[in-house]
Parts: sequence; C-alpha cells; structure tokens
Amino acid sequence: MREIAAAGDARDFNSNAWKWARRFVEYHGLVAEGDIKNLILLSSRKSMEKIPLVVCVVKECHPNGLGDMSIVIKDPSTIAKASVHKKAVMDPEFGSHITVEASLILKNVSCFGHNPWVPPYLNITVCNIVKVFKNDISPPTDHKVEASMPVVRNYPGEYLDVDDILKKLVPPPKVVITGYHEDTSVVGSSSLPCSNATISLGADSPHGNYDANPDGATTFDVECPDS
Repeated sequence: MREIAAAGDARDFNSNAWKWARRFVEYHGLVAEGDIKNLILLSSRKSMEKIPLVVCVVKECHPNGLGDMSIVIKDPSTIAKASVHKKAVMDPEFGSHITVEASLILKNVSCFGHNPWVPPYLNITVCNIVKVFKNDISPPTDHKVEASMPVVRNYPGEYLDVDDILKKLVPPPKVVITGYHEDTSVVGSSSLPCSNATISLGADSPHGNYDANPDGATTFDVECPDS
C-alpha cells in the first residue's frame, strides 16, 4: 500500500499542472520567503475556520446534478473532500478546467471539521479561486509563469486596492478647454485630474498635437507629475 501511495504522489506532484502551481505560488510570493515548503498544509490546519492558501491536485470530480460539484483534492500532506459552487463550475474562464489531475490555487477557503485525525471538508466558491491549471497544460517556463496572472474579480464585500486596479485599466485622463488664447496657461483647474497638473498653450499650440472637436472644444491628454 505504501508503494502504491508513493507512486501516486510521484505522479500527482510531478505533473505539469502541479509544477505550474508550485512555480506560480513561488514566483508571485504567495507563501513566506517564496518557498512552497512554508505553505500551511491541510493536515496542519489545526482549528482554522478559513485556510489562507491551499495548493492542491484534483483527484475526483462528481457533479451533483444541481450545478455544484463534489471533488476530492490532495496536497502533499493528505486527501480531503470539497464542494465547488456552481458559479465556479460555470465560470467561462476556468470552470471547464476543474477536472481530474488539474491543480488548484485557492485563497481564504472555508474549512469544516477540526479533528486533526479526520480530513477537512472545504467549501470552494468562485471568489476562493486564484488559479486553475488544467490537466493537459504544457510545462511551465519562466516567461509563461511571469506572464500568468491571478484571477481578479470584484465581489461585494471583498477588499480590493481600487487605485492599483484603476492604474491598469483607466486610460490617461483628458481635459476639455473650450477656448484658446495665445500663451494661455491652465494650472490647478478643477477640471484637471490633479491639483498640480499644468497645461500650457503657446503661440504654436493651434498647430500642435491635440484633437479639435466639431463643437470648437479642444481635448488634451494630461498626466499628473509624480508625487
């Protein structure tokens, strides 16, 4: 039996999906010192009601007919059962990849059963899923791991750094000036994106790089100086 278990571990934790999960966790610093050995394992969860990070392999999948899915997962310490909410199962980005031999990275997962001798039962919702690596994924490379980003969703009640998100998603702000006068300077206007932004219109401004709207207004790109 031990030989069979060892063979199963060798297969599960040498798969491309597991290698991806391990490299991803270490590269993005999701564990202390960037070493997956510092991960809190399922067997050492103690009395935790939520496990901050789970990295595991899917061993079994059983749809329940109601849209949810019952699965069996395995980390380097033990095997556990879990339920996957139907919103995660139906997610267009990763839902179809939650299959046998896929690897999952989960965050803040609710955990039931605190007996150290009994495997826990996890409740996995869509906002618990950081990443899913499908079972037939190609081997990871440094470039691919660097380019691969965690799943980021805006869910009610979940803290997100809005400023960081806006910096990535929102284009540079624009300001509209409805008139032009030679050597005009606009400083700290309420229409500007920040108090220390400055727009200067010199004598050659009408021939400069701006968009003239049909209504006579002129739109300029504005970037705030670094604070």
